[in-house]
Amino acid sequence: MFYIPPWSRCDHFAGALEPPDLVTTGPATVAADETGRTEGKMRPGTWTAVCCHALVLATVAPAAARTDSQQEALKQRIGELSKVIRSGGKLAPFLAGAGVLLGYSTSNRDEGSTYGQRPRVEPRAVDASVAIRCTVDGQGWASSRKRKPRLKVIKLDVRRQLKEILRLLDEYNKDSSGPQLPEVDLKKATYTVSYLQTWVKFQFRHDKSGWVVSAIEYVSEDPG
Repeated sequence: MFYIPPWSRCDHFAGALEPPDLVTTGPATVAADETGRTEGKMRPGTWTAVCCHALVLATVAPAAARTDSQQEALKQRIGELSKVIRSGGKLAPFLAGAGVLLGYSTSNRDEGSTYGQRPRVEPRAVDASVAIRCTVDGQGWASSRKRKPRLKVIKLDVRRQLKEILRLLDEYNKDSSGPQLPEVDLKKATYTVSYLQTWVKFQFRHDKSGWVVSAIEYVSEDPG
């Protein structure tokens, strides 16, 4: 059996391993037990459908272990990515050549949480719409009717989501005395573009070619 952890917001980009190559089978194979965990039978395949808030990502070297030149190169690379995102340019040149892990997670007061991930997505595919098999847990907090968990394939267009987040962010910043800016975390090697409870997070790692994006996470939480 494979356990999907219950919904929780956490920093899961630091210190993890390569993603498993698994797929959830059937809408009736996922059920919550008395501990609140969700149990799903898994079989070998090419997709994963596990909680986005427990993504299994590549290990990132701690900031203390990096050289000054590596740290400076990371800052420069994040700055370059920021400009490309703002201009609506393509993300592929910044992505790991072997593919990136795409994670998707949303919460809805009626349907509950929807979460999934797809490993090894080709860089050029990320600039289009990528299909991700997700689990919908059916445990919406505002709904009196609890539904059985089911599988759902969603299409994630990262560039379109970034464009919408930036649009909302720009509108907010017009009337704000303290502008909200994307978050740079050099220690964890992440760059996050967010507005309220919706964000896209980029995880960087260092390889022979320099700093590349190894994972991208899209999250949108129902604020209630």
